[in-house]
Amino acid sequence: MLNEASNIPVQSGKSRVAGKRFTFVAALLTVIFLFAGAQAQEKKVKTTDQKEQMMEMMKDPSMMNMMMDRIVSDPRMRLMMMDKMMKHAKSDSASMMSMCRRMMKDKDMHDMMMKMMMGGGMMDHRKMQKRSADTTMTDHEAHHKKN
Repeated sequence: MLNEASNIPVQSGKSRVAGKRFTFVAALLTVIFLFAGAQAQEKKVKTTDQKEQMMEMMKDPSMMNMMMDRIVSDPRMRLMMMDKMMKHAKSDSASMMSMCRRMMKDKDMHDMMMKMMMGGGMMDHRKMQKRSADTTMTDHEAHHKKN
């Protein structure tokens, strides 16, 4: 439809409404993306600030002791820390040996680990001797020994 006086196309009522809707949706999406971008930038700044705060706290021996006390008092955090320590020490045999020696130096820890290994079947020497004896026999001899 053309405006006869100026030869400019005139929009019908429906197309004006559609144009307004499109403009509104475009403006709304722009505001949402700007807000999301600002939030992402703010989070990045917060994480950087948190890392800096953590590094400052780690320099203070009393704060470091408080954090370590918190970790050892919570069983879940203690296991997570142990897993993390083992993961970092796996590639370094000297570090792994150092951790093992540290645990074995403690008498209670050493006794508990020996009980677990001996009593739990991990190092049952009778079973090991039986296995080694079974491997030296032929299948026919092993069959007769069972009966």
